[in-house]
Amino acid sequence: PGDEHLRLWLISDENRVAEFREGLWNLIYGSPTAAGLLFMRLCERAIKELYKKVAGTDPTRMTWGQVLDDLERHYTESNNAEILSLLRYLKEWRNKLAHPEKLLTQEEAEDLYVMAMRALKTVVKQLQTSSASLRTQLTTRCLPPSPAQ
Repeated sequence: PGDEHLRLWLISDENRVAEFREGLWNLIYGSPTAAGLLFMRLCERAIKELYKKVAGTDPTRMTWGQVLDDLERHYTESNNAEILSLLRYLKEWRNKLAHPEKLLTQEEAEDLYVMAMRALKTVVKQLQTSSASLRTQLTTRCLPPSPAQ
C-alpha cells in the first residue's frame, strides 16, 4: 500500500504480510471471496490491536462484535466514532462471508479491499504512538517476495 504507516504495520508481522499478499493475489487472479476473507482477517487483527492499546487488556477470546462494542464506549466519550461506523460495516461483510452461500463478485471484493484499506489506515494511525520508533525498528525489513518469484 502507498500509506507508509500501513506499510510499516504490515511488514512488522509475518502473518499480516502473508494475509495482505494472499489477499491481493486472490483479488488479482479471480478469487474474490478468498480475497475478501483475507482482508477481513487483517481488519480484525488491527481492531484487536487497537482494543489492546485502548483497553489495556488482551482481546484474544473476544469476538469482533464484542471488541467493537467496547471500543464504541471508548470512542463515544472521545467523539471519534467515524472509524467505528466503518468497522461495523466491514464486520457485517465479514459475517456474510462466514456463510458458505455468500460468494463475492469481483466488484464487491474490490470495493471491500478499498474499504478495508481505509479502515486499516485509520486504525494503524491510531495505533502508532511513535512512528519514528517503528520506522527505526523496521528500517532493514521489507516485504518478502511474492509466492510466484
